[in-house]
Amino acid sequence: MQQACDRLEAQVPAENTWIFTAEAHRAEAARELPHLPPAQVVGEPAGRDTAPCIGLAAALIHRRDPDAVMLVTPADHVIEPAQEFGRALQAAALTAEEHPDALVTFASRRHSPRPATGTSTAGPR
Repeated sequence: MQQACDRLEAQVPAENTWIFTAEAHRAEAARELPHLPPAQVVGEPAGRDTAPCIGLAAALIHRRDPDAVMLVTPADHVIEPAQEFGRALQAAALTAEEHPDALVTFASRRHSPRPATGTSTAGPR
């Protein structure tokens, strides 16, 4: 989790960083990330996988700042090289700010469909 935060700290200040994790891991995450406000290390009320967790995150962030741009980066996803990832994040944030009703996603190239993890296909530009 610390590595995930380290990858983002140049792009997202601690006061705008939120961690959503299983309630059983919340206290450990807060200890591992003492620079984050304690209220922004949130334990999921019930483990329901990724989509409901992102929904909870969106609701809590929207409550604080209705105009916020939200970035979802699972801790176990690493996009390298880090410098290119940082540039991609900046471009994505600008796109999201210019088009507030848009959803900007990153996807890796697949050589075959993977139903267990989903498959993204680029649409027209």
